[in-house]
Amino acid sequence: MAKTVYTPEEVTLQDGTDVVLRPLVIGRLKKAMAYLDDPEQSGETEEDGLDFLLALTKICLTGQLPEDFDYENAVDAPTAKRVILVGTGIDFDDTNLMMQAAAAQAAQSGETLTS
Repeated sequence: MAKTVYTPEEVTLQDGTDVVLRPLVIGRLKKAMAYLDDPEQSGETEEDGLDFLLALTKICLTGQLPEDFDYENAVDAPTAKRVILVGTGIDFDDTNLMMQAAAAQAAQSGETLTS
């Protein structure tokens, strides 16, 4: 008998839509990582940050919801972060991880980062 190495997690979005969260398959994980590595995606405003979370959430939920699904009115920030955490393993609430990401981004752009 085959053994599943992850536990699916059921989540209800703000609009009442139920989705099942699982780790992303490698193909979609590559797409999510490419999105994360794209310097064009790093915004400077809070709205840019929310758009970033929303785009990653869409990548993680691809195939579960219709293409024209209204994510903006169905997903809140904590739910988006949970979807991304289960799908990619990236925890946007991990302070150390976010500091490392900011330092890496600064190094890429030639800036120095101060605490």
